[in-house]
Amino acid sequence: MVYKSVAKKANPVPGILPEHAKIKRHFPEDPLATLPPLSPDPVEFVPSERLTTERLKSLGILENTFLSPYERQIAVNVLMNNADAIAFTPEERGTIRDDYISPAIIPLVEHVPWVRKSLPIPPGIREEVHRQVEEKVRLKVWE
Repeated sequence: MVYKSVAKKANPVPGILPEHAKIKRHFPEDPLATLPPLSPDPVEFVPSERLTTERLKSLGILENTFLSPYERQIAVNVLMNNADAIAFTPEERGTIRDDYISPAIIPLVEHVPWVRKSLPIPPGIREEVHRQVEEKVRLKVWE
């Protein structure tokens, strides 16, 4: 592994963020207005495609002794009402809608890049590394 000396350290460049790169926040609708109502009389847990019994157990709500049994049941009802907002796997992960927050744009300063040969991927794990990179691109974690 090669390290940069202190003399070659990258320092931030002071400047003004261009207007097109600024993150814009909007609320096209009141997000609280679309929340499902919460009943003071909680119903029993009904497993769904997203919130299964195993997943609910993994959250540890039912074993939480800090909450009363009634509070635990209310918490389970909140999760049941909003099950689509919880991601247990990368495939279930979503993104913030662009009409609420604009995508981040990172402006770059013109420079002469220095190039160093990349470390090779060992042949024994090359296929696994390629599979993981393709998966991250497919899930839009990486571009």
